[in-house]
Amino acid sequence: MKKKDIRNIYKQKRAALTKEMRARYDLQIHEQLLTITLPYIQCVHHYLPVKDQHEVSVSQITDSLKKKNPGLIQVVPVMKGEEMIHVLFHDHMHTQKNRWGIDEPIEQDRKSTRLNSSH
Repeated sequence: MKKKDIRNIYKQKRAALTKEMRARYDLQIHEQLLTITLPYIQCVHHYLPVKDQHEVSVSQITDSLKKKNPGLIQVVPVMKGEEMIHVLFHDHMHTQKNRWGIDEPIEQDRKSTRLNSSH
């Protein structure tokens, strides 16, 4: 089976979930991740979920991490042409959908930074 096939199968499975089931699973993922001890976390790299595809919401997770780690830096991937770059992100940024329908911080709101991709 190819990655594309697996991606399509799980898109269908997510779409079949009720809103209540998605909320419950999001909460369970959030609770499970919070059982991991991350006392010195300074930076978290995450995606912005595609709501139309019912992807897991990361906002509860990042909110909890920020409470435990004040000053936590958030970074999200952004496509710049054919290249993926990584930009600092904060909760009050405006976003717009890119050509794949994925939210990204708008150019004037983001402070672009190239991070070492080996991390």
